[in-house]
Amino acid sequence: MKNKEFHKLLKKNNSKSNSGFTLTELLVGLIMGSIVIGGLGWGLLQLLKTTQKGTAETAAHNDSSRALDFISDEIKRASEIENPAANARPGTGAGQFDDTDTGKTVVFALNIPEVNTSATLGADNNDTTSERIVYYLEAASNNWKGPQVFY
Repeated sequence: MKNKEFHKLLKKNNSKSNSGFTLTELLVGLIMGSIVIGGLGWGLLQLLKTTQKGTAETAAHNDSSRALDFISDEIKRASEIENPAANARPGTGAGQFDDTDTGKTVVFALNIPEVNTSATLGADNNDTTSERIVYYLEAASNNWKGPQVFY
C-alpha cells in the first residue's frame, strides 16, 4: 500500500517538473524591471544635480558674504575714502591705473592707517603710516562669472 501511494506522489511530481516561466513572461519581467531601474537612476541623477547646484549657490553666497564683510571692515578702519575720479591716474606704480590700456574702472580708494612696529617704521619715522587700498572693476577672467569683477 505504501508503494502505491509513493507511486502516485511520484506521478504528481513528474507532471509538475516541466513547470516554469515562459520566454514571454521573462521578457515582460525584464522590460518592467528595466523601466523601474531606469526611472530610479534618472531620479537619482536629478537629485544629484539639484544638490550640486544648491551647494554651488551656497558656496557663492558664503564667498560674497565674506568679501562684503572684509570690505566693510576696511571701510570702517579707513581714515579717508577718496573720490573715484581722483584715483584714475595714469601710471604704472602701485595704486595707479591707466583706464585706456587695462580696462579697469576705479570705484573708490581707502586710506587706512596701519600701525607699524618699531622694526617697520616708515621713511618719516612715524609709527603709523597710511596704506592705500583701491577697489576697481575689471572684465571677468578665469572662473569668475559676470561681465565685470570687483577687485
